Amino acid sequence: MTVRASRVTASARGLYAGLLGTAHGVFEILQGNTVPGGVMIQAIGPPCQPEQVAHACWPAMTLVPSFLATGILAVLLSLTAATWAAASIQRKRGGWVLILLSIGMLLVGSGFIPTFVAILAGVAGLGIHAPLGWWRVRLPKPVPVGSALWPWPLVAYTLWVLPVQWLLGRFMQAFMLNAGLVLFFCFDLGLPLLAVLTGLAYDGLE
Repeated sequence: MTVRASRVTASARGLYAGLLGTAHGVFEILQGNTVPGGVMIQAIGPPCQPEQVAHACWPAMTLVPSFLATGILAVLLSLTAATWAAASIQRKRGGWVLILLSIGMLLVGSGFIPTFVAILAGVAGLGIHAPLGWWRVRLPKPVPVGSALWPWPLVAYTLWVLPVQWLLGRFMQAFMLNAGLVLFFCFDLGLPLLAVLTGLAYDGLE
């Protein structure tokens, strides 16, 4: 049985999102059983200063009035999402399950980028069992070009989040702070979205 591009994209992005959400939870646990100052929080606590680092101390939100409880729930939900993406996303309603887990991650401190990437992974998961004719009718005319790009947006995003972003943050902090918003929209948001779209396009025209 041929492995579809949407399956690869969903599993890879969902696994990454779950692991990153877990890291958010670990940092929140380290802040102890303290009360957040509001719904909007930073997963990485003091002495981290959001305005001085490119990752802004990993902003997140939580509806739970305790950093410790928030972190525990973030770890549990994020690990569940990562496991589901890696092993069960191909099930008939696997994409919907991952999207629901993503919403839970958002509400308990797993972070905004992990949630966004996990939701996109869930959307890719919805394409695993979608009839190819459905995509051929609904995808725009430039799809052949888009399908030819897959899997390079997935590869580029993996390189960005693993070595490149870390190295830039380590050795070019000033550049990352000045260009942070542009890099965020182009790479942290744009590449995952492009990976999903090109994967669906590839499946729709195979």
